[in-house]
Amino acid sequence: MNVLRYAARSTLRNRRRSMLAISVVAGGVAAILLSVGFVLASFAGLRQSIIDGETGDLQIRSPVPGQDLTGLQDARISAFLARDPDVRFAMERIRFEGLLATGTRTASFVGRGIDVEREARLNAGFLPVVSGTGLGDGSGNGITVAADLAGTLRIHPGDLVTVLVTNRDGVLNAMDFSVRGTYRTGIPALDSRGVTIPLTAARSLLGLDGASRVVVVLRHGDRLASVERDLRRAFPGLAVQPWFAIDPFYGQVVSIYRVIFSLFGLILVVVVLLSISNALLMSVMERIREIGVLRAIGLPMRSIQASFALEGAMVMGAGSVIGVGLAAVLSFAVSVADIPMPPPPGRSLGYPLQIFFSPTAALLTLVAFVALGGLIGRVPGRTVRRMSIIEQLGHA
Repeated sequence: MNVLRYAARSTLRNRRRSMLAISVVAGGVAAILLSVGFVLASFAGLRQSIIDGETGDLQIRSPVPGQDLTGLQDARISAFLARDPDVRFAMERIRFEGLLATGTRTASFVGRGIDVEREARLNAGFLPVVSGTGLGDGSGNGITVAADLAGTLRIHPGDLVTVLVTNRDGVLNAMDFSVRGTYRTGIPALDSRGVTIPLTAARSLLGLDGASRVVVVLRHGDRLASVERDLRRAFPGLAVQPWFAIDPFYGQVVSIYRVIFSLFGLILVVVVLLSISNALLMSVMERIREIGVLRAIGLPMRSIQASFALEGAMVMGAGSVIGVGLAAVLSFAVSVADIPMPPPPGRSLGYPLQIFFSPTAALLTLVAFVALGGLIGRVPGRTVRRMSIIEQLGHA
């Protein structure tokens, strides 16, 4: 007897039950792949937002907290990075704190001195403008102020404000700036205290010829470890940090998501396996007399058990293929539907829902479910195997 043909006919014998089992598998596979796609899209979006909006791929700074790089160190780093083919570009940033005064109101702020042109190359929307024009080309004494801080001080584009800081020599210094605009990053801590100033003006304000740190942007993210290793060798006295070490938020989110969705996936797999086991057990119990006849005419029990395993693999395989197709269609539909999502932890702005379709995850899921179907298909046969041929032939 052809075991494969027998398994196929057995699967089609009770079509309603088989279709129900296939539907359960398809739904489970689709749910697993959509969950994986959501997690992958969330990780990719968060990673890119951190790299483009905050950290770059790598940062080089002094190992002493609060100490700036000197102009000589800055020049040596820039020259070294300019020769590295894996580096897309590098830029300096200056971090400082001070007071922002309007004449009647004063508030503390956390400032950034930036290279406007290169920041825009990293991320065209690095300072999402709420009002005004933004920093433009970075020329002149213009600044932008975070929206919440501007609201507190009642600042509007075109207003004149005074920035007071303690420069690197420990001397109080003040400069007047024209407010070019206000912006909102979506990070509450930055939106309530942030001020952004062109790099040249920040150096003049602080009496600094270097920078607080050098931000490195790579051509390809997979070269991160290699470039980091080269920089550590070239500048052993400086701190070289990859983006995920600078912002631990990404690692925390990844850890939480992995636990949550691993548990969710395990529950789905268990539900699917229990449903398939029940369907196959019912199918086998209904065919005990038929099994007795097959054994009576000389068919070995191992061949009958092999047909059960093939039956389970067929059901799981058909359901998995349908589930993969369903997941691919839904992933594309959701991604182009522009469905708004609420702000993630630590952010105040939402984002559009994206779901990636992973061919690797789809193939692994398909293979795993087919293999599990084959294993589960052998379980009901163990119950029947304990019965003698006479008991099987007399089974009602």
